[in-house]
Amino acid sequence: MASPSCASSCTRLTIRRAIPEPLPLIECPYHPDRTVVKLIADTQQNRGKIFYRCMENASTPQACSFFKRKNEYSEYLVDGGFLEEPEEPMPTAVAKTDDAVGKRSTPFGPREMIHSLP
Repeated sequence: MASPSCASSCTRLTIRRAIPEPLPLIECPYHPDRTVVKLIADTQQNRGKIFYRCMENASTPQACSFFKRKNEYSEYLVDGGFLEEPEEPMPTAVAKTDDAVGKRSTPFGPREMIHSLP
């Protein structure tokens, strides 16, 4: 039986809004005396990915729990009123289809592309 989320094919449309770069660094909501820092992962699995966190007790079991990936942090900034939401959305589509289509590789792993058939 096919999965309710995707059978042999599915299409997902994500609306992304243009958020200005660089994102502002704000005070940690849990430690107002600390400013959130921007870090770039250097692990093999997440190399180059950007995330934001509070460094309060960073290397201890009592480390602050404020941790956001880049997209989560930008949403947090908009939702918290630190950034205004951009006026114009930028739609991006990711299509998954059956094995009859080609695949291409991205920094985030293989993505499937839909090819036009003659």
